[in-house]
Amino acid sequence: MAHTESSVEAHAHGVPLRAPDNRGGSGCSSSCQQLAKIAKEVEGDIAEHGRRAVRTTQRQLDWLREQAEMRVIGLGFVDFKLQWSLSTDEYVGTVSSLTSLVKDIIEEEAKRRRAHELPEQAAVPVMKRKTLKELGTPTVQASEMSDTIKEISPDELLEMARRKRAALEQEGQLDTTGDQQPPRPPKLDDDLVGTEVEVNWRYWTVCPETGARKSTLIWCTGEVVQVANGTTDKESPRCRKFLKAGAVRIRWPADDVFEEEETFVWSILTEANWNADRHMGWRF
Repeated sequence: MAHTESSVEAHAHGVPLRAPDNRGGSGCSSSCQQLAKIAKEVEGDIAEHGRRAVRTTQRQLDWLREQAEMRVIGLGFVDFKLQWSLSTDEYVGTVSSLTSLVKDIIEEEAKRRRAHELPEQAAVPVMKRKTLKELGTPTVQASEMSDTIKEISPDELLEMARRKRAALEQEGQLDTTGDQQPPRPPKLDDDLVGTEVEVNWRYWTVCPETGARKSTLIWCTGEVVQVANGTTDKESPRCRKFLKAGAVRIRWPADDVFEEEETFVWSILTEANWNADRHMGWRF
């Protein structure tokens, strides 16, 4: 199986890969129910015209393509050919054809699940290396390029991808913690007390060459020690106004790098800034 350095980096963006559910049972009831619903909507679209019908059809196509791709690619169902259109056959890529394809794929998934034959981890897509007839003598550049192609197993590729992902994490190009956050933030109440949160703080650094100030965002970890109730909590005894309900008091540990001592700071964490890559973004 042929892979290049670029394919390793591409796979690095996909790990850690979530293992599929390999338990017994049919495992396709939910998807089959959705599929039946989609098929029923197809019949209704035949009598519809205008924008609403177009939007509905596109939504069906998007859903069907997603269902097919996640199984063919993620589970390694290479026996199924994904084809979204064909110039010589108008039926290929239609809602009807994709519905039939996804139905077959889901049935195959259920069959393999009952037999406990689903992979323990997401399958690694591999590129099929084409063997072409050699014409003439290869140039130096062609020889050098062929040397960059390595024959490795899927397990080796996964290990290389994990190492590459770790390097990309270190460089700040990937963020596993951010990817694992729930879509909505937790409630800002007393249940949050004792929880470690990360807040995206803006730090200012000075360029040694030009002396210009430059802002840098850094995720900082602190512990929520108090949540304002909106009626009795103040930022300090001298303040007249009560803090807004949901304001959190965070304990920030000492930071030797920035020469900062332990501090306690009241902050307003908003839903709009949940898991956001900007100043005052926050997450678990």
